[in-house]
Amino acid sequence: MSNIQLFEQAFAVNFPVEAAEMVLDRISGLYGAEFSKKYSGDTDAELIQRTCTVLNGLTPADITRGIKRMNSEEFCPTLPRFRSWCEQGGDWWTADMAWAKAMQYEADPQTKITKLTKRALDEVRFVLNNEGQKAAHFAFKDIYQDYQVRAKALGRVQEWYEELAQLPTNDKAESHEPVSNQDAQQALKNLQQKLNVRNRHVEKPQELKPTPKAAPVAQELGPDPFDNPEAYAEMCRRDGVLVPRNIAALVGDIA
Repeated sequence: MSNIQLFEQAFAVNFPVEAAEMVLDRISGLYGAEFSKKYSGDTDAELIQRTCTVLNGLTPADITRGIKRMNSEEFCPTLPRFRSWCEQGGDWWTADMAWAKAMQYEADPQTKITKLTKRALDEVRFVLNNEGQKAAHFAFKDIYQDYQVRAKALGRVQEWYEELAQLPTNDKAESHEPVSNQDAQQALKNLQQKLNVRNRHVEKPQELKPTPKAAPVAQELGPDPFDNPEAYAEMCRRDGVLVPRNIAALVGDIA
C-alpha cells in the first residue's frame, strides 16, 4: 500500500448519513433559532457532510453519551464540541455545572464535587470573596475550561474530590513529671553512649583585661596670689613674668 493510499484512508468518512441527520435534528430541536443562526450559511447537504466528517469513527454508545450531555447544556454546541461530549471522558461536567456544584459545596462541604471543580474554585476564591459571585463565575469558567482541555488531551477522566483525612486530636494536656538531677545526668550519659559522643576538654580562651588608666599627674599651680602675694610675686620674678599691678601694690613693689 502506497503512502497516498494511507493518507486516503485517513480522510475516509464512513459515518452514516442517516445518523448525522438524526443528530442535527436533535440539536435543531433543542436550540431552535440559535441552531438556525449558527448554521445559516450552510446548505442541508453541506451541513450533513460536515457532520459525517466531524463525527466519523464514533459508536452509537458515543453518540448516546453526547446527546445526554447536550440535554444539560444551555448553549448550542459546535460540531467539534458535540464530538468532545461523545468521546470517552465526555461525561465531564460543563463549566456552568461545575460552578453550580462549587456554590453548593461552599454552602455545604458535604456536597460531592470533582477534583477539577475544587481546583478551579480555590483559584478564584480571592475574586469570590472580594468581587462577588458574578466576577468569580466568569473567572471560574475560563480556568475550569482551560484545565479541562489539558486533562482531556492527557487522556484523563473526571475524578471525585476527597477531603484529606484529618489527624485525630487529643485535647488532654500533656503532663510533665520532673526528674531528679541524678536521673537527668544518667539519661544524658546513656544518650551520649548511644550516639558515641565523647566529651573532650575545651581550653578556656585567654581572658583579656583592660589596663587601668593612669591617674593624671597633679600640676603645681603655685601659691595663691591673694592668700600669699609675696610668694606669688617672687614666683613671677623667678619665672620672668611681669607681676600683676594689683599684686605688686599689695607687696609694695610698685615704683
